[in-house]
Amino acid sequence: MTIAFAGKGGVGKTTLCASLALILDEFGFNVLCVDADPDANLSTALGAGVVKALAKDKALLQSVVKKENASALEGFYELTVKVDNVIEKFAKKWGNSGDIITLGWSKNGGQGCYCTENNALNAIIRSIPKNQYDFILIDGEAGLEHLSRGLTAKADLLIVVLQSGQRSVQTAQDAHKLALDIGIKKINLVLNGYVNEDEINYIKEQSQLPISYAFSFNNDIRICDLNAQKIAFNEEYKNQIKEFIEPILDDFKEGLRC
Repeated sequence: MTIAFAGKGGVGKTTLCASLALILDEFGFNVLCVDADPDANLSTALGAGVVKALAKDKALLQSVVKKENASALEGFYELTVKVDNVIEKFAKKWGNSGDIITLGWSKNGGQGCYCTENNALNAIIRSIPKNQYDFILIDGEAGLEHLSRGLTAKADLLIVVLQSGQRSVQTAQDAHKLALDIGIKKINLVLNGYVNEDEINYIKEQSQLPISYAFSFNNDIRICDLNAQKIAFNEEYKNQIKEFIEPILDDFKEGLRC
């Protein structure tokens, strides 16, 4: 099952991605995390330390050679190297059996966009055999570019994270629309860091979209982020994550039966 995360910068999507990954790993699932943000910090939240960046390997980037066909979504390219070799070369272990690969940063100021890097990452994600991992979690770049490029088009579930605030709501609304445009059928909006119940009702009214889950503000998690530390679960947050995961696991099991 492939799960992608989107949202405005600073709303906590990386924290939620890492938290979900850590609990899935604790449950015994085989999880691949993909840090698709050039400003990479997912590995820190997982406790994996520094991970070799895909974007720094020019030979790998040059292996992206052609579009599959003219009618495909913009940005869909074919990889000419074996994905197993990419995983072996770039993945780093974390948890019990998890792997993480990281796009990373490779450009200086004024050196242009990340089109080639994103295309290579897109091809790698799409080439991973379905049976290699139980879950693939993709922490997307802040904002909307990965959705507009179709990078997460193959996701079984898109989790759009938002916080209380009009700019966050606007980004979530735009992300929801783009996800539908590229064919993602299941989209969950998650409110992160609310202080009181009134905030939940306010965000529902403002977004005009259903909120699938709401995480209350958690200062322990904030401190982990401030100190660039691995997510440390207190009992309240761990219970919230487990509750949040239940319908995802139901979908995963249903997919196995199909």
